[in-house]
Amino acid sequence: MAITFLGLTITIIYSNRVNNKKNIYKKCIVVLMNIKTNLQLNYGYESDMNNIDHNIVVTGLTYYHRTYSELSVFSKLHNKSVQTLRRLKELVPGNRCSQYYLRMGNKLFVSDAMLQLNDQAFSHLSDVGGNWAVFLAGFEWDFFGTIRYRSKYSLLSAKEKAHKYFKKLKIKYKREQIRLFYALENGGDVNEGFHMHFVLWVSTDDKGGVKRFTESHYRGNGEQPYANTHMVKYDPTKGGIAYMLKELHQHDNDSVDFLTHNLDI
Repeated sequence: MAITFLGLTITIIYSNRVNNKKNIYKKCIVVLMNIKTNLQLNYGYESDMNNIDHNIVVTGLTYYHRTYSELSVFSKLHNKSVQTLRRLKELVPGNRCSQYYLRMGNKLFVSDAMLQLNDQAFSHLSDVGGNWAVFLAGFEWDFFGTIRYRSKYSLLSAKEKAHKYFKKLKIKYKREQIRLFYALENGGDVNEGFHMHFVLWVSTDDKGGVKRFTESHYRGNGEQPYANTHMVKYDPTKGGIAYMLKELHQHDNDSVDFLTHNLDI
């Protein structure tokens, strides 16, 4: 379902109401994990949020490619009390609130970025409005991956390798939307080459094909792969984004990049 709010189209995630509360929760999880829906309805005003058929329960929405869950649903999914989430909400500066939460009608929707918030979240602001961990947590991701090269590459060479991979992705999936964030690190040892951690999202339904394409790209044409590739399904509860950023303070923003294709952000 989609509504138009302030001239922007917002996709609504919903589930049908059932009498058994346990089933409501289970159905919400399924819907939230499968954001795409064939049902598309258009509403002209925010007030329409309060007039949706009573048999439809709005559990989440997407806005500028960020996914938000209704507060109580988010609380159950991530085992965070509503009171804790409301307290964290108060830490967010007003000019950055849309990365963390949106209020539509009489409902409050929060994004996964809320999981990265703590009392120090805004002690060191960057150009992404908070920090990389908070910024990245607001997006949907398919994969968390690591690329370890057989040869020792400098930071510049490793960046070139990352951008070459992204260029190949754009050619392979030229009609799809792509989002890639990578971080390069060398374990703090100047004598070691850099390897790459990344999170990736491609709008195609064939996620297995994306994994195979990536593995093939880094396998190369020789008898031995020029890089070892490890890719797993992204799980926001595993701390992958924080792990990627553990050496950022050593290399500043020279070691990371956020790349998109067919997306505004």
